[in-house]
Amino acid sequence: MPPLVCLGRAAAWLCIRVFLCLLLPALPLSPALAQTPLSVTLQSNTFNGFHIKCFGKQTGSINATISGGTAPYQYSWTNGATTEDLAALSAGYYRLTVLDADSTVAVSDITLTEPTPLIVVAEPYTYSNGYNVSCTDCYNGSIDVTVGQGVPPYSYLWNDSTTTTQDRSGLDAKKHFVVVTDANNCWVKSENVILTQPERRVWDRAGNSGTDPATQYLGTADNKDVVIKSNGQERLRIKGTGELKLWGADTTQGLLVRDSLGIVRPTMNAALRELLIPVGNGPEPCTGGEGDGVPYWRVYGNDFEYLCDEDPLPWLGTASNHYLSVRTNGVERMRITANGKVGIGTASPTQQLDVATADMSGGINITNIRSDANAHTEIRFMKNGNQRWGLGCDFEKNGGQDFFLWDHQATAKRLAVDDDGRVLIGNAQPGNSALYKLYVEGGITCRDVKVTIDQFEDRVFESDYTLMSLDELRTYLARNNHLPNMPKGSEVEAAGGMEVGDLQLRLLRTVEEQALYILQLEERIKALEERKD
Repeated sequence: MPPLVCLGRAAAWLCIRVFLCLLLPALPLSPALAQTPLSVTLQSNTFNGFHIKCFGKQTGSINATISGGTAPYQYSWTNGATTEDLAALSAGYYRLTVLDADSTVAVSDITLTEPTPLIVVAEPYTYSNGYNVSCTDCYNGSIDVTVGQGVPPYSYLWNDSTTTTQDRSGLDAKKHFVVVTDANNCWVKSENVILTQPERRVWDRAGNSGTDPATQYLGTADNKDVVIKSNGQERLRIKGTGELKLWGADTTQGLLVRDSLGIVRPTMNAALRELLIPVGNGPEPCTGGEGDGVPYWRVYGNDFEYLCDEDPLPWLGTASNHYLSVRTNGVERMRITANGKVGIGTASPTQQLDVATADMSGGINITNIRSDANAHTEIRFMKNGNQRWGLGCDFEKNGGQDFFLWDHQATAKRLAVDDDGRVLIGNAQPGNSALYKLYVEGGITCRDVKVTIDQFEDRVFESDYTLMSLDELRTYLARNNHLPNMPKGSEVEAAGGMEVGDLQLRLLRTVEEQALYILQLEERIKALEERKD
């Protein structure tokens, strides 16, 4: 180093500064001076400007970068996690607190954002005649689709699996819908749009399909008769009064039992009664056990107006020790055994009502057909006319997707499954988190409880584990008023409770650390005893 010549006070200070600049780079720095402060940086992936791909989903992640301080580090997130990084996150605010081996604390936070929900509105065009397709079997319907929010641009796929345009035209009268996908691959299906068309005005001689009996019919709209002919001859006349007349002017009486006017009567009236049972030739004033004079069950029902008082009421079934079979399409659908057990889908019912099905998801439907939102449906169990228990859905009668077990004797709800699939026992009220699925008001008695965890970390007794010294522990307790690794009371209150699995791991770690402290103290005591001896 060349000699420095410094004259005067100002020059002397300048020389000192130059000397230090030249000398200090050659001096080794101590480890304490080389340590950098503890710092935390949080980063998250983005999807077109958002941390969450789709509204309401859990696709976010946070990557934490720790620098400086003294390893190992302890991590404490506001959502209760203790890992360095997080995944499967929903939108919201997250804060990470890092504690290094020197009890130095660093804090960083981040807010994960999500797009607004994708909205799809499909509006059909309506012609002046009130229909979406102007004529029967035409192809001039159109649907205008409006899309908003989400993350543009959007793609479209209609239910014909080939059309990908936003709007549609040249459509026929049937159901249409479109699935819209945004830039983040989030999709929404539109409401079903059913295009309507005018009714057919002409009957096809080859037959018609898709007709509506409520508005489409063969007949007259005034008081005129309807006549059906064959070979130019009248075979059937439906009179304006609703009476039926057969075979035109032919008055021959046939097996259908008609009066002298050729009118078929649906019930036993005076004219038909006189025809079947002339005065003086039959029982008076009733027709005997055959009721309306027909000794069999009609497929459209029987009239027993003239049943004799002393006769038993008509019934349907067997009079011997045989079962009753009900069939459709030649296949038995229901059987009532001789001892009164009913089987549906089974020929051997073992209970009062036994239902069997080979369908993939077959069973029994109880359908609420109210026109409002009320979907309350209930199965009730009775005893001596008193209601005992009720099993049903939509307890509040507001269209909710809940399930409940009701005690009619105590007038109390004993068990419920709410819209989010959470099970509520007693008067338990669910919290705001969808993570927990069982809520119990009162205690729980069980033989054992198993809490599953993703990873069981038990490193206290490993050789490289860093244990606080007793002085560090004393300082930490004085500063934080709780053991290391244990949650604060304010954190437990803010979370509305504590997670058993996480707390057990924390307690295990604390107990194992206490064991190490005891062993250290034992070694010190032995050393003192040896020195004393």
